[in-house]
Amino acid sequence: RADSDWFLDHIAAKAQDPHYRGAGVILSTPAEGSGRGTLSRVLGQMWGNHNLASITLSELISGASSSDNNSWAVRDWIVVPEAKETGMSAKVAFTAYESLKKFIEPAGTVIQVKEKWAITQHVECFGSVIICSQHSDVIPTDSGGTRFKRIENTVEVWSPEQFKALYEWIESGFEPHVWRWLRARDLSKFDLRARQAPLSV
Repeated sequence: RADSDWFLDHIAAKAQDPHYRGAGVILSTPAEGSGRGTLSRVLGQMWGNHNLASITLSELISGASSSDNNSWAVRDWIVVPEAKETGMSAKVAFTAYESLKKFIEPAGTVIQVKEKWAITQHVECFGSVIICSQHSDVIPTDSGGTRFKRIENTVEVWSPEQFKALYEWIESGFEPHVWRWLRARDLSKFDLRARQAPLSV
């Protein structure tokens, strides 16, 4: 319950302040059919698909260090729908984490944005990151401070009937109703430290 409340507050904070970033969220579950793809769809419909980037973990890691094309960095939501990279060596895992922690900070991050056939430029980015995976060890962040928020998603797989009802609701024009609800959500108890994801030392 605490994790679900935090996650709703996290999304509401983004709706109430587009410059809010919060912690990088790692959603892990051992089961298929727990709604990770549906989450991306809902966020895309709420914020507009042009404001959501769906990328791989490798793209996130390389783009965070500006070593590859990373035009996705300017989006409001940056989602890795299925992070499959596990079993990294200690050296590779450390390098990956170092790249990510420089990008995932509570305030806007100025990075070099590279896009094919476009002029490279430095842009202040406020994208909030969500990494979804079936593997709990996909990013070894336990010793990395509070830039990341780990959430164990439900292991109860929804039935086809439940998904059918959900998709009917998604297609019913839910966006303005949920947007108003998010904008009105009381965040007075949303821990400021959790909202700002204090920097690691």
